[in-house]
Amino acid sequence: MSKRQGDHLERDESPKIRATVDERTVNEVVRLALSVEYARVGLRVKTIKEITDLRTTSEIAAVIMAANEKLINIFGMKLVRLPKILKKADAAKAASEAMQVKQESLTPTDTPKNSMFSADSIYVLQNCLPEKYIKVISNNAPHNRETGYMGVVAIVVSLIAFSGGMLEGQVLTRYLNALNLEEKIKSTSLISLENTFKLLVKHMYIEKEVTVVNAERKGIEFVKYTLGKRALREFTQDSMIKLCEMIMKNEFTDITEDQVKAQLKHTALMPEDMIPQIPASTQ
Repeated sequence: MSKRQGDHLERDESPKIRATVDERTVNEVVRLALSVEYARVGLRVKTIKEITDLRTTSEIAAVIMAANEKLINIFGMKLVRLPKILKKADAAKAASEAMQVKQESLTPTDTPKNSMFSADSIYVLQNCLPEKYIKVISNNAPHNRETGYMGVVAIVVSLIAFSGGMLEGQVLTRYLNALNLEEKIKSTSLISLENTFKLLVKHMYIEKEVTVVNAERKGIEFVKYTLGKRALREFTQDSMIKLCEMIMKNEFTDITEDQVKAQLKHTALMPEDMIPQIPASTQ
């Protein structure tokens, strides 16, 4: 093979001439995905590059797709790419951003900027077990710090979602106090409501925006919370509807569902079938 041909293969992003996936590298990425998910920090393409010899987008794409298939088949979990969110976006801008994410192509032949596998991509793991198995697991799960924390996550995300995707800090705290959540949080060793908010921000379930107003030279802070990247993938319009149906039971009707959908349109939450998926490996 000539040097020119070799250079062409190195630059070409087409999956048809992609290098064979190395099983050991795939296993490394699987272990890394499980490890970072336990810490809820997200799997970054940058990190994958640091622990492997992969450099091109096509190589990264091949390994991520192969690792994703292994995670699905062995662990019942799948990799999902987090959306990009503007830091100071209001609900309308966030919805526009979500629409851009929805319209992204899912093939590794895209340019790095728009690719599912670009250098700035972050992935999280999601449960993809059939519903009947999820029910068995949830019914037998012990009540511990993790289940308590996820309960708080669901409440906070729901409150923000049904408030148009944004909620002032004082209002959110008032809602949570009305639910006596402070005491419930202490019983799950999460220490305090303030500490829980920090965890929610760190784990990308919510985003905190602070505006400082200099009133008579006193720095008065106004805090508002919006839905974070992880929340926009772990929660969907469908899961919010299911939550309302579970709480309202017999009072939940088709009219109620239409009202819920209308409210959620003002957020960046998407229908489950519109969330971009990593394509199956061609190897």
